[in-house]
Amino acid sequence: MKPNLETSPFATDGDRAFSKMPLWHQEKVVLHMPGHISGHFFSCDDCNYLISTDTTELSLSDNLHNPQGTVLEIQNWMQELYGSGFSQILTTGSTTGIQVMLSSCLRPDSHLLLDRRCHMSAAYALSLIGCQYSFIQDFSTAISQNIASDRPESSTISPLSYLMDEEHGDLSMLSMIEHGLCTRKDISDVLITSPDYFGRCEDITRIAEIVHQHGCRLLVDEAHGAHFVFGDDNFPDTALKSGADIVVQSVHKTLPALTMASLLHVSCEAIKSKRVNPSRILSMLQIFETSSPSFVIAASLQMALRRMDKFGRAQFSIAAERLHALRDRLSSVPGIDLISGGAVKNGDPMRIGLSFARVGISASQVAIELERRGFIVEMHSPSYVLMLFNIFNTQDDLDALLSALKDIVDGLSDSDRVDPTILAHSEAIARALYTRPPERAMHVRQAIFQSENARTHKLSESAGMISSGMLLLYPPGIPILWPGEILSEAIVTQLSYLIEHGTSIDGIVEKSIWVLDNTNSNA
Repeated sequence: MKPNLETSPFATDGDRAFSKMPLWHQEKVVLHMPGHISGHFFSCDDCNYLISTDTTELSLSDNLHNPQGTVLEIQNWMQELYGSGFSQILTTGSTTGIQVMLSSCLRPDSHLLLDRRCHMSAAYALSLIGCQYSFIQDFSTAISQNIASDRPESSTISPLSYLMDEEHGDLSMLSMIEHGLCTRKDISDVLITSPDYFGRCEDITRIAEIVHQHGCRLLVDEAHGAHFVFGDDNFPDTALKSGADIVVQSVHKTLPALTMASLLHVSCEAIKSKRVNPSRILSMLQIFETSSPSFVIAASLQMALRRMDKFGRAQFSIAAERLHALRDRLSSVPGIDLISGGAVKNGDPMRIGLSFARVGISASQVAIELERRGFIVEMHSPSYVLMLFNIFNTQDDLDALLSALKDIVDGLSDSDRVDPTILAHSEAIARALYTRPPERAMHVRQAIFQSENARTHKLSESAGMISSGMLLLYPPGIPILWPGEILSEAIVTQLSYLIEHGTSIDGIVEKSIWVLDNTNSNA
């Protein structure tokens, strides 16, 4: 007999405390993850079905870590869908996927070349593996050391993206990777993030060619690109199709699955060439994922992919065309600047980043005003606001959003505005922190596991010290300072400036930071 949740004999006051979160019982236009838009994707029957799948490993349920029956059939179908040689369901997110991906390839004597924009889970994985690592940006020698105090010439560069190839050819991701591989012959693996948080994608096809020519594996954090497989010519190719060896995706970010529903794929070529052994993936999964993976999350993942495979392609095509039209309309609004992502040729059309710095409007203020009008965005800072769209956003939603943005920009008085140079400077600092790796005093492993020697210290007085913790902007969880890196005077000044002007940085509490003394520092 199925339980009647409305008349449960165990119901009591306060047992639904999370229902107090206003987002869940008000009509809002959802412009953020997860892709099921606050549960609206699921019917009551869906919810009952999903709850019924919450079980342990039985003969009828199979085993997510050792699939033999139903789970194996589902994963085989997912291999066909994504064109992989091996696909593994993950129910603890891409954080687990990245850790499994890295640990299945790297050994203590390996050397990883990685994107500075990588997720914080990569740093923690490296602290356990203990191998050498270098940042791709370490191999760029042409980056200016001066932060411009005025607005950059281009108003469409993502704060998390690199300088565009057309303007700064020798600073492209491809050339930096090639330089790194030619310089350090011991590199065994390359990790990149594509798309980035703002939707900008790298040229994975060309990067894969270079990486494989040097006998290395290409690992891709494609957490924000699980939906590309359902896209038409408006969408980038998937990382797998472009030549990556292992890919991790957060299905819940862009498709209607429950939070933490993720996938890890290994390409057919990587298995055939023996660059990757799927058995090693399964072994590492036992270490990094819970021994009680969630069938509820797995079931929601399978439901999302099945429905998108049947209905999603046409809907994504329609959504992309609508959003292209919205970008055109937004670009004509005085005071609004598009941030790269879907605005560039090889970007995700389902997300839009906006800056209002040129006219002295804080994007955080815009986000607050949007929320008052019923629009909930993914992320905002003083410099930009990011919106993640989905196939359930209607044309009426987009029209209302455009109207709201026009009203906000036109309606803010001079007293609500800030000096445009402050916003532009904050934007330039954020980009500098992501693209200019600090000096490293010790391996991330040493910094993390020396935590008994760590202490809090005023940020303003920490120049020359070593960070013992991670400093990051969350979301998206990308470190701006790794454990083991030195807080130079310039970095301290930059961080202080961001905090002073409204940017929240995880790892800094009441203007204090966890540090280790730098015995080799002159500071």
